[in-house]
Amino acid sequence: MKYIFFFLLLFLFNLTSFDAAAQNNVYADLYVNDIKDSCCLSRTNTNLITIRGNYYESFTLHGHGCLITKTSDGYIVKPGSGEFVYIDVFGIEGDNRVALKRQRFRVVD
Repeated sequence: MKYIFFFLLLFLFNLTSFDAAAQNNVYADLYVNDIKDSCCLSRTNTNLITIRGNYYESFTLHGHGCLITKTSDGYIVKPGSGEFVYIDVFGIEGDNRVALKRQRFRVVD
């Protein structure tokens, strides 16, 4: 009986101790040239991406099908030759890097 009570208590404790990020409604929004939730990146114009979010000390980007350069204002993204670009957003806290989202952008001329 003691063991059942112990495991039940342990189980309930694990249910209530979810990740703090999930409890704090973590968000990370990408703005392309100050437009939230843009779906396109330009092949000819400059694409300045900024990240606005909460909970993490800082954020970083990693791209697929593009070249990303960090600047003081945000990130300059130059699409490659493909039709789509995928950008991953990571939250950084201490030595931990957590993948938050992946966003797909269509490349336009």
